[in-house]
Amino acid sequence: MTARLLAQTAVVSLVLLLAVLAINLELTIRQTWERAEKAIAASVVSVEGAAEEALWQFNLQQAERLVQGLTNNPLIRSAVLRDDSDDVVAASRQDAAGEDWLTTSLLTGERPDLDLLRPMVRRGVLPGEVNQKVGSLELQIDYAALHALVLDQFLKIFWAVVLLGFVLMASVSVIGLLNAARPLRRLAETIRAAGGSLEPGSLTADELVRRNDEIGQVSRAFVSTVRDLAHRTREAEDAQTKLRNILHGSIQAIIVHRDLKPMFVNDAAAAMFGYADPNEMLEQCDLRETFPKLPDGTLEGFVDILGSSELDEVRLLIRPRLRRDGSRFLAEIAARKIRWEGEWAVQVALIDVSARVRAEQELRDLATRDALTHLPNKSLFLEQLGFALRDARPGRLGILFVNVNRMKGFNDALGLVGGDELLRQIGERLRSQLAGRSLIAKFPGDKFAVLMPAIDDESDLIALAQRFDELLRARFTIASQSVQATLSYGAAVWPFDGRNAEELTLAAERACVSANLRRARQVVFSDQSMNIEASRRYDIERQLAEALTSGGLEVHYQPKVRARDGRIVGAEALIRWPTADGGFISPAEFIPVSESTGQIIDVGRFVVRRVCADQERLAREVGLMVPVAVNVSAIQFQNDDMLRTARQALEAHRLPPSALQFEVTESATMDQIDEVVPMLAALRTYGVRVAIDDFGTGYSSLSHLKRLPIDYLKLDRSFTRDVLGDDGRSIASAIVGLGHALGLTVIAEGVETDDEAAVLSHLGYDEFQGFHFARPMPIEKYQAWILDQRAVGKA
Repeated sequence: MTARLLAQTAVVSLVLLLAVLAINLELTIRQTWERAEKAIAASVVSVEGAAEEALWQFNLQQAERLVQGLTNNPLIRSAVLRDDSDDVVAASRQDAAGEDWLTTSLLTGERPDLDLLRPMVRRGVLPGEVNQKVGSLELQIDYAALHALVLDQFLKIFWAVVLLGFVLMASVSVIGLLNAARPLRRLAETIRAAGGSLEPGSLTADELVRRNDEIGQVSRAFVSTVRDLAHRTREAEDAQTKLRNILHGSIQAIIVHRDLKPMFVNDAAAAMFGYADPNEMLEQCDLRETFPKLPDGTLEGFVDILGSSELDEVRLLIRPRLRRDGSRFLAEIAARKIRWEGEWAVQVALIDVSARVRAEQELRDLATRDALTHLPNKSLFLEQLGFALRDARPGRLGILFVNVNRMKGFNDALGLVGGDELLRQIGERLRSQLAGRSLIAKFPGDKFAVLMPAIDDESDLIALAQRFDELLRARFTIASQSVQATLSYGAAVWPFDGRNAEELTLAAERACVSANLRRARQVVFSDQSMNIEASRRYDIERQLAEALTSGGLEVHYQPKVRARDGRIVGAEALIRWPTADGGFISPAEFIPVSESTGQIIDVGRFVVRRVCADQERLAREVGLMVPVAVNVSAIQFQNDDMLRTARQALEAHRLPPSALQFEVTESATMDQIDEVVPMLAALRTYGVRVAIDDFGTGYSSLSHLKRLPIDYLKLDRSFTRDVLGDDGRSIASAIVGLGHALGLTVIAEGVETDDEAAVLSHLGYDEFQGFHFARPMPIEKYQAWILDQRAVGKA
């Protein structure tokens, strides 16, 4: 009978066990599913702000770190971050085991997918910022990992049910132990009978403690326990008082809440959110009102720790919060679950980091942004270009390098502040033409660079340059002045013009320099010859700087003679750069380089000072001084230093202004006539004479020529060579007639034969210069030549 009863009991127990396990399996699947949903949502929340920032700034390195961090979550198989054009910015995928029948049947049956497509929207974190969609985050869930989690939880429940049997057996033992409690019952009966107390020190307690029987032993143990509990109670009260003092005195804002209802706040929290004291905040504050709301009405940055069985704490998240008056600030937040008054609650610690975030942003901007235009600087451009090259396809990534022409002239005309404002407005206009993932950066000086990571071919770079030109046709208004700016363009395409970011950028910059030198009005693309030319130009620039400081330059003089009698009337100063082998570097090679680098200003000062020093020497040693003409480039007209340099040099050597002349090319005066006329007028007022050099090549109109305050016209040597022909003679005759009609002295340069001199003299030219009379010579030979001329009565 007993065996049958035991068998029936075992069968019923087994059936109940299976039923319990089946029910628990389904409950486990549901709970695990909910936990997975919350864990995935928490992972997204933890990276959301950083992902939006990475997409906004196109920071590929940060984007890659974020998606790799997401796939470190065992429940996330893959993560893909896309930009607003749905192009993949970063992706990561973890190796995962295959899914079995339990995964596909039990887990996914009649349940929605956990896969997630989350839009990334840059939301304003400070006043004045706006919302803007920047991309999306796509997560694929690893159901095999979810299956493993379900199995793990189910096994825990299985063992819990098994342990339940042991608990029942333990219950029987407890019943037996009840019989051992008889001494306590006897003790209680004795106390009641005596009408006493077991308080330590009472009469009844002393009597009971001194007894040697079973009741005495229990009494002594009970009294000891009471004393220990009293001591521990006092210690706990002291510790609680100290804890509250510490919490209220903390510089961190500390809040304990359950379901966003505050249960404890310290003084710092009340002050942070705009309340007079913690009690007022506890009575009046609904923590939901401290969260900014998203467009869909949800609380921005809220993480439900209590509702998540997987999430015990959140560390150092920076999220926006609202004060009582509605003002917005950024808080660094840490939160964790705690037991509060016997139930689970959330403790939150907050620090206002608005000022720190602003300072960090300012420091980051200083390191990666141009202070004037707030565009990315060269460093950030090269970094982003390096990231873009990782995914670039050959021929589909290009750089457009942009140079603002004549920026030095703008700085002189508008002042440095006006020049900076012009660059800032140009940067704004250029940036307005970019779309997608294109990036524009401000390089040092007057240069910009544009990265186009997805071009179809080179025509896209040309089209962008054309759009820039269209924008700049509208004049700029700077300090009440109307200004017209033009640009030069150089382009390079990966990988044909450079293998990495530095090489590609350098190639585009060299092409831009070439465009600027040639005054090209179209995009100049990089090629190998430019690299060779740029290398040579760099060597010249470096060596010229050394020559200017070490005295490696010389000034030679070519005399000018009067046409009617051959007497010396002046000379032209010609700069020469000797080499170690006894030769010379041609001015045609180093003068354009010095103009493009700005070294021409220092070259011009050197020539003026050397000429004045040599003039003083001639006056002292020979007793003869004739005017010496110094060539002035177009770049020097953008700088008002010419007159000051001439005045200082003449006064330093005690020379009259008539000892110096300036020669400017016709093309330079015509291109910048509005800037040139005041400069020339100031020179002539001071007493320095001015000549138009290479006349006849600049196609100047008579109306323009009449505006120029000049003293001399110099016939270009190309016309001198042709003067023996009918056409050349007609042109030379017209030029001398025009010059005399304007009251100018007309000079023919490049005269090399007697026949040329005879024809030009017959046409009425006033002065000659050329190899027929004398070649350019250093000061020592020039001085000897003058003495020779004096000996024959021509000096």
